[in-house]
Amino acid sequence: MRYKIMKKLISGIMTASMLLSTAAFVPGTATNFPTLKEDSILIMTKDRSAVCGTNGTVSADALAAEFDGDVTIKSPSGEVITGDTAIPTESTVENAGGSVGVIIAGDVNRDGKINLGDVATVLKHVAKWTVDISEDAADVDVNGKVNLGDASRMLQFIAKWGVKLGNTKIVVDTAPQTAVAEDAGTILWAGHGTDKYERTKAVTGGAVTYTINAAKNEAEGATVYINPSEDKKDVTVSATDFVNCYGDTVKTEAFTFYYHNMKESGYMPDALMPTDSTYTAKVNAGESQGFYLRATTTEETEAGLYESTVSIKSEGKEIKRAKIYLNVWDLTLNDADAPRSSFGLDKMAPARNHNIDGVADPERYNEMYKKYYDFLLDQRICAYVLPYNVETPEADLYINDPRVNSFVVYGTGYGGAMDATIEQLQARYEKLKDTDAFGKAYLYCADEPYDGKPDDDYGDMRTTKALIDEYFPGGKQVVPMETGTHITRYDGFIEYLRQTTDILCPKTYAYIPLKYYDSTEIGNANVWKFVQPDLSRDYGTYADFADKMVKEEGKEAWWYFAGLPAAPLTTYHASVDGMYVRMSGFQMYQENVTGVLYYATTDYLNGNAVFNGYGLQYSSGLGFEAWGNGKLLFSGMRHGIDGPIGSVRLDYIRDSFEDYMYLVMAERVIGKEATDALVEKVTRDLVDFETDAAKMQAVRAEIAEAIMTAQAE
Repeated sequence: MRYKIMKKLISGIMTASMLLSTAAFVPGTATNFPTLKEDSILIMTKDRSAVCGTNGTVSADALAAEFDGDVTIKSPSGEVITGDTAIPTESTVENAGGSVGVIIAGDVNRDGKINLGDVATVLKHVAKWTVDISEDAADVDVNGKVNLGDASRMLQFIAKWGVKLGNTKIVVDTAPQTAVAEDAGTILWAGHGTDKYERTKAVTGGAVTYTINAAKNEAEGATVYINPSEDKKDVTVSATDFVNCYGDTVKTEAFTFYYHNMKESGYMPDALMPTDSTYTAKVNAGESQGFYLRATTTEETEAGLYESTVSIKSEGKEIKRAKIYLNVWDLTLNDADAPRSSFGLDKMAPARNHNIDGVADPERYNEMYKKYYDFLLDQRICAYVLPYNVETPEADLYINDPRVNSFVVYGTGYGGAMDATIEQLQARYEKLKDTDAFGKAYLYCADEPYDGKPDDDYGDMRTTKALIDEYFPGGKQVVPMETGTHITRYDGFIEYLRQTTDILCPKTYAYIPLKYYDSTEIGNANVWKFVQPDLSRDYGTYADFADKMVKEEGKEAWWYFAGLPAAPLTTYHASVDGMYVRMSGFQMYQENVTGVLYYATTDYLNGNAVFNGYGLQYSSGLGFEAWGNGKLLFSGMRHGIDGPIGSVRLDYIRDSFEDYMYLVMAERVIGKEATDALVEKVTRDLVDFETDAAKMQAVRAEIAEAIMTAQAE
């Protein structure tokens, strides 16, 4: 019905008369030119030449009240305007320091009104009639153009449809939003991205909106959950791009949580089903369904507040709606500050996930591996092996990418994915030796040495070291070390590491303080002790000798995750709250660890996981299930995606890396002592850390504020 009315209005107003006028305003040049009050509902244009954001007409007194100090308002023709008189667009606000213009979006005819006459002028302008028009006022949908969309928006405004005209200030609205087919029986609440709820948990609700905080060049998330009183089917989610008051946007992605059966932990969310997949959710009455919203800023993103509208539908009808906000801090994360990462990606797994025969179709086989590699890289994660052989020109795009900080040039095992000939190794050395990328390369030939096969393991380490000296001089060997309790029986273990290993890489629990070694706090899952008691008496803790080797000999200190560590330590398991993953970034900084290794992202051969499937079972061999261990990527084939579908844990891992980047930046600008004090608010050691997302976010905001303050000085 509204559209019929609109058509009649358009046909009628084409004959409406126009009010024409011309004027110009002069931007203030002094430092004390008219300035809006801090709590003003209006905004300045980006170039600060004009004020806008009235979203309709405004009187002279009301406009003057938005400014600090005394101001004079003049019409486009230069006449002083006071009292209740409506302000025309292209008026000016003046004080002793200068002047700023006024844009009243929709007041195309500069008469202080927004009516059908303005719409008529826009339509004539679009039809290329010669009309005098205020284009700034006419571009009401803020897309840099004046077209039929602006006329339509103005008609909707005149008809009181609740639309906005022009750039308007974004204000966080904490009230519930109303969907088109609002379902009063469905509860909605929003929260931090790490919030994970078991599906059958009947949550009674909470905040209906959430504000994400992020720097430039960062990704951050939020969650939205619903709990219906009646069964819902074909449930989907969508979200508008985050947009600020100037119409600038931030890339926004919405996902539906997929729930995995984790037995004793119940049905927990992990896989993120994208909006362009064919997946839809079924939600039983009294159960919860979650959605994940990811905002990704760039180095060019404008600081300030943005908003996105999240729409949840069932059977095509919008049943719930929410506003999520994004506050972008005026600081930019530096790719060079990211920790090094080395994550296993089996070359065969992507092909198997999508029923690709690598022999019959090698091009498709390699294409799918590249898609999986790129998917990880978008989360700041580097897989072991580049999509192209290092020595080839095709690899240069990755080698020179600032996000790629690690890649294997030679290795063994892992299904042959890291294999290379001596000739290839030599060619890779010649290519990289005089470049900055040389420091990204490493060799990975020995894995988890222990006393059951010391000759083999130690022999591998010695052989690789000799190989480096001869064919890749200056290169580095990484050796993941699962436990030190067995290998302490061999004399000079630390000296052996010193001679053969360039990248020290134990499991995280090597950094557990001595005070916990006889404690039950860390649980049976983490009882393996790394260097106690033998080496600690002679050399100190692992952290002691690792720090010494890093400072005195240029070694790198990494750590790695697998079936262990498990909660209550930070872990990459899927069955725990997201904070157990995210807090690992703060702990990396605290322990002077600069790299992370994770053995696999596509380990589908353990437990109930299968290629093309979504099972997360992993038998740890220690009396518990390490849910999701080695499984961070899923096949998109079942749901119309020609590539991987990610786990929400990938987002948490990226978040942990970016938290680390904040801390590296903070150390540069406010010093290590001040940075350490902030870190200790959320983590004291590997066992004692916060799992409350609100506390972590508050400290993160303190860190950001400290950085911005220091950079402004």
